[in-house]
Amino acid sequence: MEETLQSKYLLPISQLATSDLNTVFWHWPLPDNSELLEKVRALSTREKPDAAYKQRIDQFFKEMRIEVMAKIDEVQAAMNKRAQTLWDFDHTILEQYSQLSAKEALKSAVLDNSEGIEQLSARIRRTIAGVLSDTEVAAASLDSSLD
Repeated sequence: MEETLQSKYLLPISQLATSDLNTVFWHWPLPDNSELLEKVRALSTREKPDAAYKQRIDQFFKEMRIEVMAKIDEVQAAMNKRAQTLWDFDHTILEQYSQLSAKEALKSAVLDNSEGIEQLSARIRRTIAGVLSDTEVAAASLDSSLD
């Protein structure tokens, strides 16, 4: 039995002397588990990643960053365009209201000191009468613009 055990654990000194990290000995230290040793041996002979693998990985992520940044830029541009459209819409509504209210005509009348009080009063009354005569149509137009 001792002789059998000795042959099971046979480890050639020359193989040991030249071994490195990838060296897997037959039957050592697991003489009865050749399947496990074969799996370890397969790992030791598997191709190791080199600079080309690293370069491919780095290139993949570099391209992904470029694509992600392009998509971010695209979404940002779309959001800016949408915001501008909303501002333009708001501006249009405010201009429509300004015309409806005759704001500039009333402001001009109030700030104009060249006319007498009676002429100024008559001008303001005409402007107000014009605004009030069209309020239903103007309000409907403004309301439909807001919908």
